[in-house]
Amino acid sequence: MQEQPKAKQNSRYKKAHKYFSEWHNIVTTLTLLFVAAYTVLTYCALQNVHEQVSISRDTEQRQLRAYIGIEKADLFIDEKMISGLVSLKNAGQTPAYDFSKWDQMATRPSDTSFVVPPMSDPDTYELSRTLVSPGVAIIATGKLAIASDNSILFPSLQDGRAVVYLWGEAQYRDTFGHPWCLEFRLKSYRQSDGGWALSPTPEGNKESDRCPNWPKK
Repeated sequence: MQEQPKAKQNSRYKKAHKYFSEWHNIVTTLTLLFVAAYTVLTYCALQNVHEQVSISRDTEQRQLRAYIGIEKADLFIDEKMISGLVSLKNAGQTPAYDFSKWDQMATRPSDTSFVVPPMSDPDTYELSRTLVSPGVAIIATGKLAIASDNSILFPSLQDGRAVVYLWGEAQYRDTFGHPWCLEFRLKSYRQSDGGWALSPTPEGNKESDRCPNWPKK
């Protein structure tokens, strides 16, 4: 007779234990879900902060870095010499480091397409490892002597049957350590006052941070 209350007591204990075990499992599961959700939200927040910092840093570098570009290009032609002057100016807010450049010049018939030839002699055309401060310009010069026995070239330039090409490249490193290169391609044209000038070819002037020849040796 005494075992029945004990059996009932054990049954109630088992039911209570099962009840609290189920709630314990539910609470544990909810806690794990909360921790997982909190971890995911924290990760997303950190990723967003990292992205915003990267965007801010990129914007800051774009605003502050050096920008080498063509300020102006002049051309002078007479019966003995063709001279081109290209002003490469740092229009940025910080210096351009390790600046180097080369340029070449040639004449071609105006009715033929011009393919840029490879640099003939790098040592002749390079200006190596120069610092260009903000607002400072470096002059790229090209000269072609007209042979005394060449009586065709100068008249051909005057009447438009021939044109002058001046091309080259400038390379530099900005204050953040990134390399940049500017390829310039210029072609002569006759101004309304009879003078000469240089303007970009259809290929234009291209700036890139992928410089195959960087760094200069």
